[in-house]
Amino acid sequence: KTENTPEAIVQTAEILAVLAKGASYFSLGINKNGCAFVSTAVNTVAWTHAASQGHLVEAKLIADDDNRDLKSPTDFISRSFHCYESVKAIEESIAVESANTRWVGYNLVLVDRNEAFVLELHDQKMFKRTLDAKDVITNHFLELNHGPRTYQDYPSTFDRYKSCKERLPGSQTLGDY
Repeated sequence: KTENTPEAIVQTAEILAVLAKGASYFSLGINKNGCAFVSTAVNTVAWTHAASQGHLVEAKLIADDDNRDLKSPTDFISRSFHCYESVKAIEESIAVESANTRWVGYNLVLVDRNEAFVLELHDQKMFKRTLDAKDVITNHFLELNHGPRTYQDYPSTFDRYKSCKERLPGSQTLGDY
């Protein structure tokens, strides 16, 4: 995001989720079946540089160009999120949709009582990695070749990743971070 955006909590009998005000999709949520997800956008290096320099008009133009004809996986999940009975079902619906859909770059962390994994999605590519018991996901991919690949591309995402990875092994509570 190029600016601080207020968020709203959506609570129904079926879901508890968060969305940016004015957005039509959830950035994270949990449903009545115990399926949870959280997402992180993975933008291009050009967008990241423009946005971090405060060139918001340029960043918007870059984002519009980068994401033309691409679909948001978080928007896709959000529309049926209340129905999913497992994260495997979410993964399968994304895989089926991927045959005809080009995705905006996102990390999707998906967790239920049986499994936890991250999907790296961009264009028609999808990479799945099982999460460790304690794991870190930020705004870059570890496998797919899209977005920031080096420290210079997006220092803060790599700094956050490194800092959390270093603190994670000895942590027991949120206060330990």
